[in-house]
Amino acid sequence: ITGVAGSGKSTQCQMLVKSGEFQWLSVGELLRASEDQRVHDVVNSGSIINDDITIPLVEAEILRRGASPEILIDGFPRSKTQADWLLSMHNTDQPEFIIRCIVHITLSEELALERLHKRGRGDDYDAAIAKRFEVYEDVVLPIISTFDREGIPVIEVDGSDTPEEVHAR
Repeated sequence: ITGVAGSGKSTQCQMLVKSGEFQWLSVGELLRASEDQRVHDVVNSGSIINDDITIPLVEAEILRRGASPEILIDGFPRSKTQADWLLSMHNTDQPEFIIRCIVHITLSEELALERLHKRGRGDDYDAAIAKRFEVYEDVVLPIISTFDREGIPVIEVDGSDTPEEVHAR
């Protein structure tokens, strides 16, 4: 599940998990839980954590959890290297890494900014938000196209309504 910061990725994952058919892996939470101060510094700046740190953490967590129920990955991949790695793992036919689809929650930057200011997380200050919006435009959107070209279904969902309305979509 991907989308701009504030689009409701985590909210939708939490709602989907209630069905019992999925488990939720928030890469942001995984990184924020890190005991490495350098990781916290990068997260708080709104930048992307180095792939050499993120990919092994995500891989280990996916393998630890297993494929049942299926994993909703929230906030990953966020770089071309991460996307290439995930696609290479998908092509190994390991059940933990089979990508069923990409859900892309779309939202205007204005509404995303409004939501982020209300959320008030420690890394939700204007400079970090602006950096996350930039990363989304420059890196994440092209990654979504990569998955589409590789034959992975991409489902676009308008995230501008209430969580319940978005969930119904």
